[in-house]
Amino acid sequence: MNSASSGLNNLNSSPTASPDSGGAPSVGPVDSGLSDPILKTDFWVSIIKAESQHGCANVTSTAIDVAQQPDSSGVWVEDWSVNVCGKDTVFEVTFTPDPKGGTNYNVKQK
Repeated sequence: MNSASSGLNNLNSSPTASPDSGGAPSVGPVDSGLSDPILKTDFWVSIIKAESQHGCANVTSTAIDVAQQPDSSGVWVEDWSVNVCGKDTVFEVTFTPDPKGGTNYNVKQK
């Protein structure tokens, strides 16, 4: 899964809560990691949308840890710890600078 703007596959739902969605809408991610605020928000929205499609809008960021510092090409890895409707989950996110501008990311669940 990768994209500079949507990060996760099958993102068609909005991040709003509904009575059967498992809770209140999410707030933003914790303030850590190497991503700038725009990139962090783009990725966070993709998590919320993906989990919303699975019936959960109660998504809380609990930690962002840098798993790999930027290499010579600028690629770095962060582990995003997230509580999804009461279940702790970690997403490994690889950020890759795009030579045309911006940053792409690739995510997998640990």
